[in-house]
Amino acid sequence: MIIDTIFRSRRPSRLVQTRRRRNVRRNRTESRLESLESRLLLAAQIHGTVYHDVNADGIRQQDEGGLPNWTVFLDQNQNGALDAGEDSVQTDNEGDFQFTGLAAGDYRVVEIVRPDWTATNPATGYVDVTLADGDDLRVDFLNEGTAGSGIITGNVWTETSTTTQNHDPEDTPLSNWTVFLDLNGDGVLDPDEPFQLTDGDGNYMFTGVLGLRRMLISYEVAAVWP
Repeated sequence: MIIDTIFRSRRPSRLVQTRRRRNVRRNRTESRLESLESRLLLAAQIHGTVYHDVNADGIRQQDEGGLPNWTVFLDQNQNGALDAGEDSVQTDNEGDFQFTGLAAGDYRVVEIVRPDWTATNPATGYVDVTLADGDDLRVDFLNEGTAGSGIITGNVWTETSTTTQNHDPEDTPLSNWTVFLDLNGDGVLDPDEPFQLTDGDGNYMFTGVLGLRRMLISYEVAAVWP
C-alpha cells in the first residue's frame, strides 16, 4: 500500500503577521532607546569654580567667593590658547562652570587668567584630568588680584530723531543685541570677553565688574551689529 502524505504549510493570518511586525518594530525602538540611554549614562562631565584668592595663599577660605565672567576652556592641543573649535564656557555669577556630555579620555582644563591677576592654585592655570565613562570630576582655580563689585548698565535703541542723540520716548528699543566689554580695544568680541544680550526693552547689565590693583579701570562697551 502506498500512502501519499501531503504537508501543507499554512500562511499565518494577517493579524499574526501584523503583530509580529509590531513586535519587531517595538524591539528595534526599545533597542535604540536603550542605546541612547546608555550613551547618556556613560557621558562624563567636568565642573568647578574659579575663586578669588584674597590672601594669595593658594587655599580657598570660606569667605573667598567666585569670580564671574571668567573663561575656562578644554585645551585639546595643549598650546595654552583658546583655539577655534575648542569647548569654552564663562563662569556664572558664583564663579561656577561646567562641561557636560564628555567622552572618556584625557582633558586639559584651562582658565584664562586676566591681566593683573595671578593664578595661585594651580599656579600653571590648568589641570590635566582623565575621565572614565560616567565620571563627574571637580576642578577649581584660585587667583589673586583685586575684584570689584562694579555694575555697568545701559540700553540699545533705534534713534528716530536726526537732531538729537538722546534717548527719546519715541525711540524703539532693540532686543537680543550683543553688548560686550572690549577688554583689548580691538572692536571684536573675543572668546574671553564678557558679553550680554539686551532684553525686550533693550537693556543690558554687567555685574561683578573687576578693577585693577589700587587703580580704576576703564571699560570700552561695544555692540555687535547684526
